[in-house]
Amino acid sequence: MKTAEEPAQASAAGPLDVSVIIPCLNEEIAVGECVTEARQWLSGSGFSGEVLVVDNASTDGTAKVAREAGARVITELRRGKGNAFRTGVRESRGRFIVMSDGDGTYNLSD
Repeated sequence: MKTAEEPAQASAAGPLDVSVIIPCLNEEIAVGECVTEARQWLSGSGFSGEVLVVDNASTDGTAKVAREAGARVITELRRGKGNAFRTGVRESRGRFIVMSDGDGTYNLSD
């Protein structure tokens, strides 16, 4: 079961080009930097897009930090990275999807 902490809304200009989906579980320390990096990548890419963090029922401040960094946050109560990714895909507004991780493993600039 998922709960939307911020409802998905269609862009006034139409669908977005890209959704960057970041599944997270207790990534309060790293997620803010990951969201910032994803937003910078989108800004420089020429694509319209969103950064969507799927919080996998974290017990720390992951959702708050992600939201403060500019992500749209969805909570997925069913644990597991697969559940988080599927929820992200369902909730995404982009025509294309980029998957990343909330621990800084991937550099979107590469």
